[in-house]
Amino acid sequence: MMNVSGLSEENKTAIEDYLFNVHVYRQLNGLILRNASTLHPITDVHLMLQQLVSQKDTFSLPLLKQICQSEKLPIVGAKSADALLPIVLQYSQKLQRLCVTGTGVFAIHNCMNHSCEPNVVTMCSRTDRSVRVVALKDIHKDDEICISYIDDAMDVRNRRKALYSKYLFFCKCPRCIRESASK
Repeated sequence: MMNVSGLSEENKTAIEDYLFNVHVYRQLNGLILRNASTLHPITDVHLMLQQLVSQKDTFSLPLLKQICQSEKLPIVGAKSADALLPIVLQYSQKLQRLCVTGTGVFAIHNCMNHSCEPNVVTMCSRTDRSVRVVALKDIHKDDEICISYIDDAMDVRNRRKALYSKYLFFCKCPRCIRESASK
């Protein structure tokens, strides 16, 4: 909390005018949104589908097949409700629109820089709404811990374009440098 007891009324008003205006609010809000993680907590819809499948309900397979067909979801080789459930939960746009999405700011997560060859991935827990950091490869002493801010399956041009448009930097990670040099 800022101590303003020794300031004149004029200075207090100037500080309030600066802190409590729409421009500062938008800057702070943008900073938070730029560094926030999206959370998709488990909803009653998820639990209902899971319960139908786990109870071997005869309605679950036709229901999941209908969802997959109506949204043209990839169901190659998936013939049981157990096999279709993860596809529906991950890819169904209609189901995602029914679900709650939240945003969280996590201290450890927000301290990690970007790399198109990340050595960790963050995972949001659906039960306790925490974020866990999981290593993708061996991490040695003094290695920087990096996550990917974007879909790193894109080519170098599109990755750099996405990073610049959302995060305002031009990526110079080893992968981008290597792929740029080979073009």
